[in-house]
Formats: sequence, structure tokens, C-alpha cells
Amino acid sequence: MKKQLKDRNKIGVALGGGAVYGAAHIGVLRALEEAGVSIDYVAGTSIGAFVAAMFAAGVSLDDAEQTLLDLGWLDISRISPSRMGFMSNDKLGKELERVAGIDAIEDADIPLGIVATDICSGECIVLTEGDLSLAVRASTCVPGIFIPVEEDGKVLVDGGLVDNVPVSAVRDLGAEYVIAVDVGRGRTY
Repeated sequence: MKKQLKDRNKIGVALGGGAVYGAAHIGVLRALEEAGVSIDYVAGTSIGAFVAAMFAAGVSLDDAEQTLLDLGWLDISRISPSRMGFMSNDKLGKELERVAGIDAIEDADIPLGIVATDICSGECIVLTEGDLSLAVRASTCVPGIFIPVEEDGKVLVDGGLVDNVPVSAVRDLGAEYVIAVDVGRGRTY
């Protein structure tokens, strides 16, 4: 069931990319929950997309945290050499399907945007409907490592290339106020 929006300012959260630092997103969401902040919209890039998807699907923060802590490199990927990358992140998609319990982005409890990059055009692609697993796989697809995701004639990779903290995406969903969470700031990979 979709969360009803009340007569108040609409609040969105933008969860940025940052690899293993993405677990910090759970702490931010927990602090907002404890402070009584109702989140109406969420968007994510890369690991932020994975966390945003779990949150929007109604996965408890405890379960989301445990999922992140339990994930190992072999749990999210498999060797699958190609000219575009040497690993597939399809296992990450399967894990998300298992935990989230929904297939489509539009089936989430709150409006959700997943940011990816069309590697051919350099365009920022915000996915707000369609296959949730595919969208998150695209957003977490580090170029050269993971094989890109092909969808609607586009070759999609990590959204962090064009919008690492998707403030614009969550605003476009309808948020009047945006809480931006940047866990990758100043990091080099």
C-alpha cells in the first residue's frame, strides 16, 4: 500500500554512492526514523540505490543492515568475462529480489528513483518504473569490472559517473526538501 502524503512539506532522501561506506546510509535512515522524520521519496545511486530500494520496499532497517553486513564479494557477483567487464552483478539483483519482495520499482511503498548512466551517451538515466533488480544492478555496475546492463537500447552502468548523490532525481519525484547523504565524499577508489 502506498504511503499517503499529508498536508506538510514533502521530504526526500538522496542516498549517494560510496561502495562499502554505503552501510552508513542505514544509520542515517535510522536517525531520521528515530527523530520522527517521515520520508516521502527516496532516490539512490550505486550502493545508495541498493539501500534506497530496500527502504522503499518496506524492508526494516534492521533487516537492511543485516543484508549489507552479510554480503560478500562472491554473494553479489560471479566471474563472467566479456569485452565490457569481467564480472556479472546478477547475484546482487537476486539478493535484492529476495530481500525486497517486490519486482517493479513502482510497487515500492514510497516513490523511488534509481540513477544509472548510459555509457554510450553519458546521459543520466533516472529509473522510476520497471524491473527493480535490473535498475539497481545497472546503478551498481562499475564500468570495466561489471558487465553493463542493457535496457531499452541503452547500455547502463554506475550512476555515480554522472550523479553520485541524486538530489535532482529525488526533487523530480516531488520532494520539496531533500536530505542528501554523501558517504563517498573525498574518497578515491
